[in-house]
Amino acid sequence: MSIGFVDDNTDILDVIEKHKSICWYPSAGDDFRPLIFFNPYTYEDLEIPMDKDQVFPDLFILTDVLYPSMYPMDFIFDKSVANLAELNDPEAWKGMTMLYDGLHTRISIKRIRKLKKMVFSLSKETLSYDYDNHDNYGNVFCFDTHVRSKRYGSSEWNEWDVTVLYVVVENMVFARDFLMKNSISVDYLPVVRYGESMGGALLGPNWIRNILGYLKCKYFICNPCYREEARDMSYFEGYNISPTKLEEIKRINKEKWSDYEEIIWNRVSVRKK
Repeated sequence: MSIGFVDDNTDILDVIEKHKSICWYPSAGDDFRPLIFFNPYTYEDLEIPMDKDQVFPDLFILTDVLYPSMYPMDFIFDKSVANLAELNDPEAWKGMTMLYDGLHTRISIKRIRKLKKMVFSLSKETLSYDYDNHDNYGNVFCFDTHVRSKRYGSSEWNEWDVTVLYVVVENMVFARDFLMKNSISVDYLPVVRYGESMGGALLGPNWIRNILGYLKCKYFICNPCYREEARDMSYFEGYNISPTKLEEIKRINKEKWSDYEEIIWNRVSVRKK
């Protein structure tokens, strides 16, 4: 059964307010692995410590600019959409029913919606190229998904539903001009193999480490190189940035996620100035 493309003009805030816990994945590209990692089944399989009454994300927000000429690669794992620049074309969605279909995991799509377009500035200070696909910048795509997985040692299939928002926007602009501006809390924040210069960015990801307190982040999941704070926070003038400390609770080897570096699970708490 093919799933159509619905343009319903819903505001992103109306979607967010219906969910209990948010995971924001900046510089996501075509990586939907957070859907697999941040749930009680995978935590149990990988022996990741869980806090009492821990709530797992029911909404995943993925952001990236994805310069079209750099991404003839898959936007979705099964190559249903060949290029992010085509996402404005409803014809590109015909026959698309999966975000991922593998031996141990299947992420199927129950519904696709194009939400109300967001208006963002295009930061010349943080991008190393002229983004020439302005029609797509600020677009928001909503996937209602069903996940079925038995990865990482599980002997039984586990199933759950989550919503995914994909916003085509530069990560820092999204954080400052949307998340922080609207006081949106982000419980889980993974920074894994951030695109940086390979993705056309002039600004590395360490600024994310500085704003964890403002976002009320509970869990910061990252490669070791992203645990350090940024020195230049001039992009966030006017915001009261509280320093935070990280408590490492788990490491997994790189082959389980990005094949780049180990991935560290950190518990976040506010540090006294």
